[in-house]
Amino acid sequence: MKVVVIPEPVLQPDITKEDMDLKWNLLKELPEVDELVIKHFDGYPSNEELHPVIADADAAIGVWVNGSNINEEFLSKHPNLKYVATLGHGFGEFDVPMTKEKGMVITNTIYGAQTIAEYAWALLMEVCHHVDLHSKDVKRVDWAHATKEDYETLAGIWERSVMATHDFLKEEDFLYYKEQLPVYFQYVILFGFEQEGILIGFMRIAEGNLEMLFITNNY
Repeated sequence: MKVVVIPEPVLQPDITKEDMDLKWNLLKELPEVDELVIKHFDGYPSNEELHPVIADADAAIGVWVNGSNINEEFLSKHPNLKYVATLGHGFGEFDVPMTKEKGMVITNTIYGAQTIAEYAWALLMEVCHHVDLHSKDVKRVDWAHATKEDYETLAGIWERSVMATHDFLKEEDFLYYKEQLPVYFQYVILFGFEQEGILIGFMRIAEGNLEMLFITNNY
């Protein structure tokens, strides 16, 4: 059996064309495969470019499946062709009864299930929580290192935010932390952010982790 593979351009930075060709060459290990042809194109080839590549192949992998190539005219030039696979999850409309009559098998290619699931969840998060909108809003904020002159304002933000949200905190603990804030501020790097020139929140990042975030409850 002769198999022709028309790989798609490699877009992932951690995979090279040579890496993919090595994987495609594993088809040679199938006992039914007598000849394997791997042909790269710059962009997707036209039917005229496909004809000499597919030629007398029994199977073609990487052909876009749609009515422009899975038809009588195209297949008449490739009488041996019995299997066509597109390198995608979907395919266009084509003459299914005709391919059945010719005894052909037409398939799409299921790959990257985890990646697709991740993208689906990412889109759901975007639709439900407007992640991109919040990201752009954060980037519009004027972030800067908080200085000693900001400590009093930051302490006020902390107090209002904690009083509005930390109902689990005992009063004696609240008063203790409030008293210790000016001392604590001296030993950490804080980023304050402003809106229209007013300091409305601050955060602390350590070793790439967000360890503290307080926003004044007026916002």
